[in-house]
This record gives sequence, C-alpha cells and structure tokens, in this order.
Amino acid sequence: MEEADKEAIIHTYQLLASGEYEQRIQEFSDYLYSVCCNCLGKTNNDGDDDGYSSRDDILTGLKDILRTIPRYNMKKSMEHLQILDFRGLTFSLVSLFLSSVKENKEIAKECIRLFLIDSKTNSGFFLPRSMQHQCATIVLSFCEAFYRSTDDEERQLYYSCRETLISILKSVAHSDRSTVFGITRTSQLIGGL
Repeated sequence: MEEADKEAIIHTYQLLASGEYEQRIQEFSDYLYSVCCNCLGKTNNDGDDDGYSSRDDILTGLKDILRTIPRYNMKKSMEHLQILDFRGLTFSLVSLFLSSVKENKEIAKECIRLFLIDSKTNSGFFLPRSMQHQCATIVLSFCEAFYRSTDDEERQLYYSCRETLISILKSVAHSDRSTVFGITRTSQLIGGL
C-alpha cells in the first residue's frame, strides 16, 4: 500500500471519528441498510411495515443524499463522497445489481448511472460536471466490479463506467492527483482498462 493510500484511509477514519459528519454518516448508514435489505429480498413493497424501504425509495434516497452534498465547497463535497464510498456504497449497489431480482438490477443500474457522464452531452447524468471528478474512486470501484463480467448488461455498464473514468482522467490531466482521487490505486488500474 502506497503512502498516499494510507493517508487517504487515515483521513477518512478521522472524518468518521470527528463527529462533524455524525448525522450524515447515520443517513448514509440508513440508506445502505435499506439497499442491503432489498438485496436480501426484505422490502415493504407489499405494504408491510417491517421497517425496510421499498425499492422505489432506493433511487430517490440516493438522489436526496447526492443533492445535499455541498456543491460549492470542493473539500466538503469530496469528504462527503469519501465517507459515502468508505461506508460501502459501491459494494451495496453492485450487490443490488447482481441480485437475481430484475427490479433490483434496474434500480441499481439507475443508481450507478447517477455517478456517470453521458457520453452524448459530456455532462453528468445527475451530478454537475464540476463535481464529477470527485467521484473517480466510486466510478473506479464500479469499473473493478464489472471488469471481468461476461453478461451483456454488465459489460455495457462496465463500458459506461470506463468511459466516465477516462473522461474524468482527461479532465484532470493526470491520474496520480491524490486531491482528486484520494487513493492512488487509480493509476495502477488505468493500464488495465
């Protein structure tokens, strides 16, 4: 593990322990819990009030979380995204996508697309382009998850993630910029894309 990797991990642990983001961390945890419950097939889509979110709440919940990320304070927005990623966002969404339930797969795909760039317009599907480069580690995690997939739908999602990552890299001009990527594993993966 490189020194920049260690520093990024320590910084994220410090953010988690600081108390500054306590409410946000709880929101992220609640959201990720509902995603995991849907992966296990525990939803309240049938009207039961068992405490789990419906599938419809997954996409709306992520959009709500992303809307509340500070857009004009790059340091704060990066910290929010780092915490969200560190808490297991990519793992949860990939697990939902790989679920055998077709509705879960569709919702996960829509959630993942929120972090991607539309190749036709060169703008983010949901986040403003000015924040898009801060999602590099999240998009990289999606690339890693779908890198060896053989299913056509997974390959299509991989190519979309890959195109977004390439666009992000081009926009910052080089791949070892730790203030953008947080963890330097990006530069190690680029050759394999």
